[in-house]
Amino acid sequence: DTENDVKSLLEKESEQLRVTYGIRADFRFAPGFAHEEIDLMQQELKADLVIMGIAHGSALSDYLLGSTTVSFIRHAHCPVLVIPGEVHFIRPRRILYACDYDSRNTPAVLHPLKDLATIFNSRVYVLNVVKNGEGFPVQKSIEGIHIDEYLETINHIFYFPENESVVDGITRFVNTHDVGWVAVVPHQHSWYERVLNKSTTKKYLFHENRPVLVLPDHMRFGDTVQ
Repeated sequence: DTENDVKSLLEKESEQLRVTYGIRADFRFAPGFAHEEIDLMQQELKADLVIMGIAHGSALSDYLLGSTTVSFIRHAHCPVLVIPGEVHFIRPRRILYACDYDSRNTPAVLHPLKDLATIFNSRVYVLNVVKNGEGFPVQKSIEGIHIDEYLETINHIFYFPENESVVDGITRFVNTHDVGWVAVVPHQHSWYERVLNKSTTKKYLFHENRPVLVLPDHMRFGDTVQ
């Protein structure tokens, strides 16, 4: 009975998407662990983008269990657009790319950001929050040159605000520059590190009120979004 009820709800949702927005929508049902089934479906369909919601949880669940969305992001092989529960989708005139100048932020990783910025005619702010008085290492400067080259065909600009907290620095910039979306590239951490020290990406996902575009640092299905 539960399965039939869920399928009925999915069918109604698909029909509503078709009627309201004029798009073709299909639905699937699969029993199992949500993040695993979504991952399998993404691989089967070779999906270019996964869109998910997220709700704020308790401190304990944030640290140890997380949510279906966060669990999926840890293993995602395609971009994931995360939309908080009370946020409506908006066309992003400005996209903030929260950048750590890691060498893994390659053209393949950043290509979906370029594609979406081109589609929406968005300006991209490349932001790196630095601690007060901290210098900018040579390696970061080199990676910055590479990123500038990757994004040369879209409207983009670099910012380096000072703040002791990366999340606070991002939040302040988002609120003062009317940013529509935030793009991040989460890098893999061990389970032990995740328990003791939540990643910047996860902290941001649970505290921000903007859609967050998560770009995995490894692409399984080619180098570009179709």
